[in-house]
Amino acid sequence: MQNSNPLIGKTIGDRYRIIESLVRGGFGQTYLALDTQRPREPKCVVKQLKPEATDQYALKTAKRLFDREAEALEELGGHDRIPRLLAHFEENQEFYLVQEFIEGQDLSKELLPGKQFGEDEVVKLLRGILEVLEFVQQHNVIHRDLKPPNIMRRQDGKIVLIDFGAVKEISTQVINAGGQAKPTVAIGTHGYMAPEQSQGDPRLCSDIYSVGAIAIQALSGIYPKNLPKDARTGQIVWRDRVKVSPVLGNILDKMVCFDFSERYQSAAEVLRHLKNITRPTSSQYTENQPDTQIQNPQSSTKPGRTVALALLAIALLCLAGAIAIPQTRSTLYDLLTSLLSEKNLELSTYENYDFRIKYPRTWRLQETDDPFTGEAIKLIAPKANSGSAFSAQLIVTVEPDVSETLAEYADSSEQQIRSNLPQANIIQRVDTTLAKRPAYELTYEGIDDKDGTTVRRMEVATLWQYKAYVLTYEAEASDYPNWEATAREIIDSFELLVGKD
Repeated sequence: MQNSNPLIGKTIGDRYRIIESLVRGGFGQTYLALDTQRPREPKCVVKQLKPEATDQYALKTAKRLFDREAEALEELGGHDRIPRLLAHFEENQEFYLVQEFIEGQDLSKELLPGKQFGEDEVVKLLRGILEVLEFVQQHNVIHRDLKPPNIMRRQDGKIVLIDFGAVKEISTQVINAGGQAKPTVAIGTHGYMAPEQSQGDPRLCSDIYSVGAIAIQALSGIYPKNLPKDARTGQIVWRDRVKVSPVLGNILDKMVCFDFSERYQSAAEVLRHLKNITRPTSSQYTENQPDTQIQNPQSSTKPGRTVALALLAIALLCLAGAIAIPQTRSTLYDLLTSLLSEKNLELSTYENYDFRIKYPRTWRLQETDDPFTGEAIKLIAPKANSGSAFSAQLIVTVEPDVSETLAEYADSSEQQIRSNLPQANIIQRVDTTLAKRPAYELTYEGIDDKDGTTVRRMEVATLWQYKAYVLTYEAEASDYPNWEATAREIIDSFELLVGKD
């Protein structure tokens, strides 16, 4: 079969003897060759590029583009995890690139259908790819075709990026009347190719999309092209298919964001956020459950045991008191609630690409991630009083594209409260800080339109990088004081991660 290819066994460029055909594509063909002018005739990779147009003007333009891309590959070859460019030349109106041969196997041999990588493995893989991509982006180069077959794991275990799509563009050019070159087809592979790239408008963050898709494939064992997309947003729907911690899940969601302006813009930015990932525990995972119950772990520490025993004793006293003296029920309930809300309970940490927050393990985390309201999470207090209409909760909202000043934003929020909340009563508005930034605190009451309950809310908000970060503690007015101290502790723990190294 090999003999049917006229190049097999021939020497091109008076130096490179073709011994095997590796890959054939629409842009040309890739061969394995021997460098006959070096000791021991080491292996190398030869890429044959065939421009679609064959007139002299088109060939001249293609030659110019070819030389330009060869210069880019020469520059990138200075990295030890990108194949070195050994030669480039034209022969018989066909262009040839000769690159270093990498001993190893590509990632398609590892990312098999149905095989799911562990989260630690995926993070390690991401870092390996992004470290090389960071170097590529520093040279303002877009790979354009990042996918498992184009990512090699070298024999030493290091990740190597191969087969840059830029060279493929040369073979798909048409030349318009003004001498401008334009590709006839989008370069890339369905499933890994960013939406804007499929429209012929690739940019540096298009490669970020591709890497995110590869990571999702590694986690889920599903090819990206086989994953559904949200009909409204165009976003890949994947988190219901796999167990993943909120931190990594949110990072991957941002990497494959349909709108490139909402995506990470560079490999360096993703790497900074990956630094925040520690080894996940089972309580940090979510599996097809937006409503995640955080369980109190066993603790060998004496304070934890003391608190647990105290709570048990008080609970028994409450039960006994409620049975013996009915009129003491309210007082005993308030005492139990106060103890439950003590800040010395063990804490959990929630983190995404925007912020980090700590909360008692007795509170329940619910990831809402509502694109319309900007609501990111709810932290729901234990519901000790069965007669209460709803549990106290703290809501974190991130609102994008905010151009107002902090005072203007606070005025707007107050106006919306007066307009939308029945019997709204603004109790106080004061200046404060949130995440070490200027903020406002707005406390108000009103009637909940769902069940007519009087609710009290405390809204604390700050602005950063054209986003509003709003933390709202709310509870039934009679229940509000019982959890206020804990809510303030949670708010005080809030940290911004955006723009932070």
